[in-house]
Amino acid sequence: MSNSLILIVDDNLKNLQVLGSILKEAKFKAAIATSGFEALDFVKEKLPDLILLDIMMPEMDGIEVCKRLKSNEITRKIPIIFLTAKTDATTIKEAFDVGAQDYIAKPFKSVELLSRVETHIEIKQNREALEQLNATLEEKIQQRTLELTIANEKLNKIDKAKSDFLNLISHELRTPLNAIKGFSYILKDVVSDEKYSDFLDEINEAADKLVRISDVSLLITSLQFENFKKRTVSINLRQFIVSIVDTYCTKFKWNKERLQLNFAISDVLVEIETTLISNALVMILDNAFKHSIGNGIITLDSKIENSQAIISITDNGKGFTEKALEQVFNFFTEKTIFSASGLGVGLATVKLIMNYIAGSVKAENVEGTGARVTICFPVNYISSV
Repeated sequence: MSNSLILIVDDNLKNLQVLGSILKEAKFKAAIATSGFEALDFVKEKLPDLILLDIMMPEMDGIEVCKRLKSNEITRKIPIIFLTAKTDATTIKEAFDVGAQDYIAKPFKSVELLSRVETHIEIKQNREALEQLNATLEEKIQQRTLELTIANEKLNKIDKAKSDFLNLISHELRTPLNAIKGFSYILKDVVSDEKYSDFLDEINEAADKLVRISDVSLLITSLQFENFKKRTVSINLRQFIVSIVDTYCTKFKWNKERLQLNFAISDVLVEIETTLISNALVMILDNAFKHSIGNGIITLDSKIENSQAIISITDNGKGFTEKALEQVFNFFTEKTIFSASGLGVGLATVKLIMNYIAGSVKAENVEGTGARVTICFPVNYISSV
């Protein structure tokens, strides 16, 4: 601080000598200007750390000098202390209005002068240090932001590549699988040996499973990358559930007689995302049929409460183990590397679907019965049927 440069601006030579002596004794560097014009010329060559500026000067007074300094981007941050014999409120207010940091009344005391000078130089140095720190932080933030942006772009490219790859695989699988299914049907019509006919059935069933794996993979990918296009449809929820049961009992050879439907739903039209909900129900039903014992009854209970559809499917199987309940909604658990339906990917996909449509899913054991999976999702009422 003692090496700080202070510019003294006063048209009175005696004042300049006194102020210069005080500052030099305090180890400050002092420069002088005898007019406002000299002061403005000086700051063009060198910026002082502080200016002691007399208000009453001929040609250009201190107020005008201060205005010009504060209007210049280069000099506006230099602290200015006015030296004035005029201490009336109007003059003091005008001094602060044009940007002065402080004023000292004439005649002044050296202790007061040095105290004010040291205070404002310290404030200036602290401000500059803070500005430098902010600039450094801003630079680091910009650099880090750039790095994160680049990293994010790379991740997006990787994600897109994964998505495109899975889409490609899914679509490319369909052509040979459809060929396998088609030729298996043709061969079955011409093969008379029942043994070989059973083999063709197994080939066809295996192809169906691969198609389902492909479809589920595509669905999981589109949900995870949030590019599944939701479409809401106005539909009778009761009829919608019955239609799903009828369609998939035939397609997957489920025994419809084992399925008991309990409806607490009035005939109303509701707006729902049918594709995702259909997938969720099929996966839960498939899981129930796979894990039921013998010809046990599977129940499907449905109702609407507070604009939420609640559908529960209960089987008569052994239920979930404690470990299975902990992992039932996780992909790729230690016992389920990949399955298009069933305990692993099936219910994990149901969880993904429910999250996507702002719904929920719950898995639990029912004492004396088996396992129950319940989904809950929002519905918008349209009208009564």
